[in-house]
Amino acid sequence: MRRHGDNQQGRLQNIQFLKNPQRLYVWEFLSTKEQIKKQEESTNIQTIMSTQLESLWIVGFVDGEGCFNLDVHCHKTAFGGIQVQLEFVVVQHERDIQVLHGLKDYFGVGSVTVNRKDETSTRYQYRVKSQEKLATIIQFFQDHPLKTKKHIEFKRFRKIYLRLEEGEHLQSKAKLLEIIDLGANLRYPSGTRIRENSKVRQKIAELRQEVQNDLLNE
Repeated sequence: MRRHGDNQQGRLQNIQFLKNPQRLYVWEFLSTKEQIKKQEESTNIQTIMSTQLESLWIVGFVDGEGCFNLDVHCHKTAFGGIQVQLEFVVVQHERDIQVLHGLKDYFGVGSVTVNRKDETSTRYQYRVKSQEKLATIIQFFQDHPLKTKKHIEFKRFRKIYLRLEEGEHLQSKAKLLEIIDLGANLRYPSGTRIRENSKVRQKIAELRQEVQNDLLNE
């Protein structure tokens, strides 16, 4: 079995450590720090695997951390050139990622992905987007009502969900605009929970003009 120092590089390191005890201390400190990091990662994994959430806890947590949004973006093949999609999102710092995995395990739908990252930390998100999977989220908060103003936002969110289920966004440009306007007022008491950009705003303005022209030509 080869021991540390059996080669030339090892002997040189031993000599350097003997000449400079502080260097040996730093080496031992870094080694210990690496071990602690591995232990923390192992603990996080175990926590993720063991996190089991209860319905009442989820209600309180979403009251404070949950978001109900309407994603609106341009799409060439979509009706009116605009695609609308609801999403339920919860964002947490990387140290609390186990909670997001707990939500995913509880509902059995959605995904946990990176929300944003900077030089000091990473934030993750639990997100449910498809209309089919959102049915699970909708039913849960119907059975377990939220307690804060988030309950009003959820009711508005559900109203859009039901209209999308009926395919109203594909029936006419006027109804599509109505749904977009509902999304722009998801936040209570005021403000917006609609995700859009300048191109989308321009396209919405064009749609409004088209609807206005259609009314004038009737």
